[in-house]
Amino acid sequence: DLSLIDSPPLKTEKLENLLDGTVTIEEVPYAIESEFIGTSTSKDLPKNQKYPFFKGQGELESSLACFQMLSKHLEIPFRKEVVRRILNDQIKRQG
Repeated sequence: DLSLIDSPPLKTEKLENLLDGTVTIEEVPYAIESEFIGTSTSKDLPKNQKYPFFKGQGELESSLACFQMLSKHLEIPFRKEVVRRILNDQIKRQG
């Protein structure tokens, strides 16, 4: 049982499982409302927060600049040549 000690009873919804040809009813619990995390607003952000800025001209370069800014802000690795190759392939497919 995955219920927590002293937690209110969970609301459940009954779903039919038809994958294997038999009909079984499973109860799926809903999340507790107190687990909801609200969205942050601009008031919550520091006034002096700096965002990275890269510029590019044209469809490909401006798209690369967007991905580069996102990766810099989120502090994740950015492989420009890999992203460039993927974007080139997508542009060729989309026209």
